[in-house]
Amino acid sequence: INEALAEQNTSINDRLSVPKSELGGTLIGDPVQDLRKAIGINDRFTFISELFRGDEAMYERSLKTINNFGVHSEAEYWITRELETKLGWDGGSETVTHFYQLVKRRFGAGVR
Repeated sequence: INEALAEQNTSINDRLSVPKSELGGTLIGDPVQDLRKAIGINDRFTFISELFRGDEAMYERSLKTINNFGVHSEAEYWITRELETKLGWDGGSETVTHFYQLVKRRFGAGVR
C-alpha cells in the first residue's frame, strides 16, 4: 500500500493547473510605436554610454530618426551606415544586439 501511495505524489493543484507564460517573455516581442518609450532607464544609460560614446543628444537624435522611418530595412540600413560604422560598434556585442532587437520591435520585424 505504501508503495502505491508513494507513486502518486502529484497534487490536485498540479494536475489541474494550466502552464502560464511569463509576462516578460510575452512583452519582449510586442511591437512598439515609439522606440524611446520601449527603452527602459537602465538600457538608456547603457546605450548612451556604450553605443553613443556618452553623447545623449546623438542618442536622442538617432532614436527620433529611427522612429521616423517607415520600414525596418530603411532603419537598419541607416543604423549600419550612420551609427555602427561611424561609431565603431562591435556587431557581436550584447548591447548592440539588444539595440537591434528593440529596433525590430519598433517595426514589428522578426517578432516572435
